[in-house]
Amino acid sequence: TNSTFTANAAALSGGALAITAGLAALRNNTFGDASDGSQGNVAGTAGVSGVGDGGAVHVAPTADVEITDTDFFGNRAMNEGGALWLSGQSDLTSSDSVFADNAAFGSNGGGGIFAVNGSTLQILRAAFDRNSALIGSAINAG
Repeated sequence: TNSTFTANAAALSGGALAITAGLAALRNNTFGDASDGSQGNVAGTAGVSGVGDGGAVHVAPTADVEITDTDFFGNRAMNEGGALWLSGQSDLTSSDSVFADNAAFGSNGGGGIFAVNGSTLQILRAAFDRNSALIGSAINAG
C-alpha cells in the first residue's frame, strides 16, 4: 500500500514483484514512472527468447490478487504481459487503475495484461493507454 516501484529488473519474471500463492492486495501503488516512462520495471533479458513475463508483476500459479487505485507506467516484458502476467489457477480483480505505455515484446503479447491457463480477470473502471504488443496491446486473455 502507498508504495512506488521504479527501475527494477528481473532476469526471468516479475520485474518488480512475483506473487506465487495466497492473497495479495495492492492498493495505491505506482509501478513505473508517468513522467517519461524511463523508470519502468523490466522482466527478462533482451535477446533471450521465451523468458520475461510480467514487466511489473508476475502472478502464478495459485495466487489471488486485488489491485485498487494502482498505476502501471512504462513497464516492459521481453515476453508476455508488459505490466501484469497471470496464469494457472490465479485470479485478478483490478479497479480504478491505469495501464499506460507498457509493452510486451514476445509473440503472445499482452501489452498491458496477459492472462492464460485458467486464470480469471475482472477489470473495473480501468484506463488502458498507449500499451503495445503483437497481440492484445491492452489485454491478451488467450
